Amino acid sequence: MPSESEHNRKTTVRALLVSSQIVLVALAWPAAVRGQCAATIYGGADDPVRVDSNHVMTEGQTWTSDEYGYWTPYVEAWQEFMAPGASSGGPITDGEVADADPGDTAWVELTTILNAQGPGTYWDYGFHWAVANQDYCPGWYDEGFYYDGPGLTISRPTIAGIPAFWWLGSGVLSDHGYYAQSALTANPNGASGTPSWSVQMLETGGVTLQCNVCTDNVATSTSFSCGCYPDVTIWATYGGFESEPFNVTIVKPSTLTLDAGYPQDSNDQDGYLSLYQWSLTDSCGYQDAGLDGNEVFGAWTDDYFNSTGTHNNWGLPTAAQAYSPTNLWTDKIWVEPCANGKPKCTNPQKPTLSTVAVRHNTPWTFYIGTQTFGSGVPVESDTQQNYLDHGRHQ
Repeated sequence: MPSESEHNRKTTVRALLVSSQIVLVALAWPAAVRGQCAATIYGGADDPVRVDSNHVMTEGQTWTSDEYGYWTPYVEAWQEFMAPGASSGGPITDGEVADADPGDTAWVELTTILNAQGPGTYWDYGFHWAVANQDYCPGWYDEGFYYDGPGLTISRPTIAGIPAFWWLGSGVLSDHGYYAQSALTANPNGASGTPSWSVQMLETGGVTLQCNVCTDNVATSTSFSCGCYPDVTIWATYGGFESEPFNVTIVKPSTLTLDAGYPQDSNDQDGYLSLYQWSLTDSCGYQDAGLDGNEVFGAWTDDYFNSTGTHNNWGLPTAAQAYSPTNLWTDKIWVEPCANGKPKCTNPQKPTLSTVAVRHNTPWTFYIGTQTFGSGVPVESDTQQNYLDHGRHQ
């Protein structure tokens, strides 16, 4: 019979279950023969082994105390699995049977691909028995027994990082604490090696990754998500074993909403000032304070010439850029002084404003995320119109 130390050569820890003596049914045989046929059946399982990042192996064994070579050991083993949070598990492989020569160990090894089965607890479940050589031990038999081996709990790798960051326009990586990047770190949770990274973009959101095979990575937004929900998924994969999905939402400054009471028209010397004020919100509906902004004028059209044949001589405005500590943004449309203007501007007329159009530019566009003209995220685009006594966005 192999010694216990021989059985332990494959692993340093063995869980053993010792059966009862086999049933003796031929009591009339001489005592010497009965002693040679008597044997104890042993069965057990090594601790499950994680062969590599994506495979787990369990083992079942049967052996006997037979010193005379009369008993052939058998084992039938299944690999069992219990999902996280479950109260019980069950087999995930078909039963595999093995036997061995008398005096040796019957051994079954079962391997499962982790990525396909998923995280959870894996163990071996086996049935252990032996068959006596009836030429030498007629009437001797073993009923066998079942044994559950120890379990090994496997978790998927995870990714740590900020799951919601910003799209601030092409080439704009940050603006006063708003970042278009997220630092990511892969946690192997028992897997080995260096992970490979992948991205799936489901809707409009997009990211690029700084590296493909690395532990620490940086994701940079390339486009904004469709609404306020994650439509980008990132994985870090160790040898075929994927991490838990890391779901990303790319938020953008989104909407300028005209505040109540605006526009406001007032006198400015012999001309006018029309003031607009908007509130800025993002694609998740939150107010965004502390950002940069800039405006860009579109192509100008001389409406006065088109209606009268006389060109207007009003000076063109200068585009503005600014930082707003709040989520409020303003635009001032004004003309002054214009005593020698063609046509001559006036203060806002009361109670009815003039309908004489002098000029307009389109598209007038307002960007958020930078003070660089024409860069950032466009949040408003319309026609900016100058009338004789007031200005409008329309």
